[in-house]
Amino acid sequence: MVRKQRTIKDEVSLNGVGLHSGALSLGTIGFEKRMETTVIGDTVNLASRMEGLTKQYGINIAVTAEIIDQLEDKEKYFFREIDTVKVSGKNLSVTFYDLFNGDADNIKEKKIVTFDSFNEALSLYKEQKWTEALKLFDDIKQSFEEDKILQIYYERCKTFQEKPPAENWDGVFNLRKK
Repeated sequence: MVRKQRTIKDEVSLNGVGLHSGALSLGTIGFEKRMETTVIGDTVNLASRMEGLTKQYGINIAVTAEIIDQLEDKEKYFFREIDTVKVSGKNLSVTFYDLFNGDADNIKEKKIVTFDSFNEALSLYKEQKWTEALKLFDDIKQSFEEDKILQIYYERCKTFQEKPPAENWDGVFNLRKK
């Protein structure tokens, strides 16, 4: 019998970080020998949804526009708009960003180099210019294939070319899972 030796690395599953700002409720329950503190509220739920989006979009830190708006010295941070979505359990849409200061240097550099092209492609997508957006996302993808977001938008553009969204489409993507 051959056994694979397991290392700590095999056991670790890194989760992304989701950040949102707003009101919440903090409470402690329990008794003298066992106490637990927790936070609840829409703010906490949305931050949790942002954390879930890190896996779906292949980013490390997802932050809402509320966080970006509150940043002082924004030029210290590297962030790019990712998407506007309606998350599961919410009626309002939320725009979120990839905060990539902590990414590996090679990934951070590629995000910086492709920043303007990515923003242009995202604008074309929002303007429903599927062919132009598709070409630009594909061009960026050729030099930055690790960026999962490019594939997501590439596939959306292909889908919308074949079956355009309703005329009143507002660019918001409805997420079905948490």
